[in-house]
Amino acid sequence: MTQITPICFTVNEFLSWSRISRATFYREVAAGNIVVRKLGKRSLIDREEAERWFNALPERSPVTPAAT
Repeated sequence: MTQITPICFTVNEFLSWSRISRATFYREVAAGNIVVRKLGKRSLIDREEAERWFNALPERSPVTPAAT
């Protein structure tokens, strides 16, 4: 059976995918970091937009062990 990859996320699907809180999501939207499309009352996030947002997050610097 072929699995279909959706082209967009609902807000709840995006929250599950990204593992962020709803409050953090709306802060990111307000800051212009996540672009949301509207279809009636539904908010949709394009999959490419979701990946762009994720890839724009800063990478964590490697942790160096403390000298003893």
